[in-house]
Amino acid sequence: MMKIRLSGIYRDPSGIAVAGATLKLTSVFNTSQTQLSMIVKSVTDSEGAYSFDLVPDTYSVSVIYGNGQQTRLGKITLFADSPAGTLNEYLTSFRPDLLQPGILDEMQGLLTETKQAEAGAERAADKAEEAARTSGLHWCDEYDPEVTYGVNDAVLFDNDVYICLQTSTGNQPDESPAYWDLMVPGGKDGDAGPPNTLIIGTVTTLNADEEATADIEGEAPNQTLNLGIPKGADGGSLTVDGKGADETGNIPLGAYTAENPPPFSVPVLGAPGQSAMLWINSTSAYAPGHKLAGSILNYGGIGTSGPVYTNSHPAGTWMLQGATVAGSCCTVWVRVDMPAAAGTEGTLQLFRESSDVRNCRYSAADNSLIDCEINQNGTWLPFTASPTDCTEWGREIYGNAVAGEYGEVTEF
Repeated sequence: MMKIRLSGIYRDPSGIAVAGATLKLTSVFNTSQTQLSMIVKSVTDSEGAYSFDLVPDTYSVSVIYGNGQQTRLGKITLFADSPAGTLNEYLTSFRPDLLQPGILDEMQGLLTETKQAEAGAERAADKAEEAARTSGLHWCDEYDPEVTYGVNDAVLFDNDVYICLQTSTGNQPDESPAYWDLMVPGGKDGDAGPPNTLIIGTVTTLNADEEATADIEGEAPNQTLNLGIPKGADGGSLTVDGKGADETGNIPLGAYTAENPPPFSVPVLGAPGQSAMLWINSTSAYAPGHKLAGSILNYGGIGTSGPVYTNSHPAGTWMLQGATVAGSCCTVWVRVDMPAAAGTEGTLQLFRESSDVRNCRYSAADNSLIDCEINQNGTWLPFTASPTDCTEWGREIYGNAVAGEYGEVTEF
């Protein structure tokens, strides 16, 4: 089973490693290798280090501190060919698995240079310590103001190595030349460089059989990303009964017959705007226009002895087209949850903000359905979310609810 390793040091906003924090990853979807809501945890060690070996899936990431406080950090997605990395790399906009090889190489080179520079001061201090150890001096590690040092004691202070000239307690090495002599100066941190700016340069259309390209030009902090995108393969000419387009650009279809029927498409069952015969058993009567969550309804019909129904529930929000009486009843409903009109600002974000979904609870014994309320254009609608919904937003609301993005999901 292919696994991707995520490891690193968990730090607070000031850069200090946090020990004893529990990092929790919860799977958001069912896959061939994981099940919905499976949880893996890693507790950071004394150095703040953590490590996970994960199979491909989408995970909700949160952290639980020693005082019990829990904070959601975000969501990550791992694919079968995703490279090893840190949680930070996957939680931020940087996605190593989606980069072209050329970009990945360039960024890896910059990262390597940064790490080498950062390690320079540490290597200088290490060499100074080794020199002190091999010269007959008494190496005492980091300077401690509460320790009494004697002649020829060597200490590390602010990346510099000092040697003690006479018995000393509490005399800071860099301020007490009568007690300490600078033996080996260490490397100092340089000034922070300017932030890098990466802009899009040229975008070139390549032949369909060419590989995509991505090149970074220039030196930091001003660099340009040039892209080469292959065009799609040419499509074939559309024909009907072997006939192509005429001089008007239209394809003559001729007279429709039983052998040559007009084209049509079959609507998707349970899609927004589609109607269905649904069964309900309620102590209340409902008038036309009443809206209910799909979990309350069953697909059904009218038999010779009255209403019949299946054990299948639709997802979404449904509006009554007829009327019902108290008790068992079967009539026509239409699904009414749907995105804003095409092209409206924010269409892709509909129902996906945590403030647009509330009051989540499981509405099936096997937790395969979640009832909630969604904010559609300022109106709160009852809604049933399902991982098998034909709409993208229905599946995403279910996954986000399981991951805890709208708060706790109450039990069935």
